[in-house]
Amino acid sequence: MQTFAERFDTTTASRTKFEPEAVLLQDQGLWPGLRLEEWRGSGGDMPETVLFQHGVMLHHEALTSARIHWSGHRPVTGDFAPGSFGIFPAGLSYSGHARGRWRGVVLGLTPGLVQAVSSSPGARTVELVPGNGIRDGFVWQASLALAADIREGYPGGAIYGESIAVALAAYLRRHHAADPRLQVERIDAGDALRRRVQQFILDQLQEKLTLAEMAAFVQLDVYSFARWFKRAFGMPPHRYLMAARIARARTLLLRTELSLVEIALQCGFSSQSHLSSAFRRFAGIAPGSYRARGRE
Repeated sequence: MQTFAERFDTTTASRTKFEPEAVLLQDQGLWPGLRLEEWRGSGGDMPETVLFQHGVMLHHEALTSARIHWSGHRPVTGDFAPGSFGIFPAGLSYSGHARGRWRGVVLGLTPGLVQAVSSSPGARTVELVPGNGIRDGFVWQASLALAADIREGYPGGAIYGESIAVALAAYLRRHHAADPRLQVERIDAGDALRRRVQQFILDQLQEKLTLAEMAAFVQLDVYSFARWFKRAFGMPPHRYLMAARIARARTLLLRTELSLVEIALQCGFSSQSHLSSAFRRFAGIAPGSYRARGRE
């Protein structure tokens, strides 16, 4: 399995991919601005390198000690302790040496995703602060949730992981950036706008609707939109979207003779099995059994 992560080697002036011993888990590229993989590998020398994306390396099993030197910063020496992570900002060259073996999750966030959570058009470029051995429960739990979503086959659809990606970018922007100030656009959560968004979602229900598309509909950045949506609807967008899809599936199961495959596609599920797993999770019963019980 080939890794998504690319680097620029300043010694050879070449763009190459990282080569861990094994890529144990890899997302399907469904989340705009964020990628996730789980790697296993060994230590060694890292020549001077520049990343094209912000890298967050979360240490799950680690016997590795390392010395990392980011340009313009003091070298950092220490262990890759399980439960900690490192931040490797895009565009900031670093080099280092590590010993031992390592397994963990690697997140790649585009600078555009991190920048987008600052809604001011004239906002300064976000500069994440490099470091290793960082302990932060939110970042750790977010990575576990994303990894679990991949392993379970994206039961809530791509928008679930997209929502976590936006929250993670905003958190890094607020807690791990040189300038922690985060501007959030204030908008009125009035009934008219709420009805417009609700109708937009219902009209697009059979499509692969993304958080970015919803935000663009009301001309907001994704972070401001997600915060507004939760205030307006009492739940995050991915949960509302899934509830709407399940509600439509219930109606089609009881009022039509459509097959489960046809119902799945009309409700925005990728397949019959996706409909079945989501329906069981949210309704507590298989869709076929729900249809039979409703017609008794």
